[in-house]
Amino acid sequence: MLYRPKKENKTLSSFAYKKILEKVERKCLMNEVDVIKVDPKNTSKIGKEKYTKIKGMSVHYCAAYVINPRGMGFVD
Repeated sequence: MLYRPKKENKTLSSFAYKKILEKVERKCLMNEVDVIKVDPKNTSKIGKEKYTKIKGMSVHYCAAYVINPRGMGFVD
């Protein structure tokens, strides 16, 4: 994807993201599990500040610790 125009790269990336999201939603529907979409804005920053030293994990894993409470309705 390095040698394609930026617009084409964005289109392909967004297509793949939508397909993955559709598959996850379909699987959850089949297994009667609710899907809650959460805005991932600033989760890496918050995870880095709060959890990296405590948990000893990478920033990306710690971002997941921030996303979960957001899905349950808690505010940082």
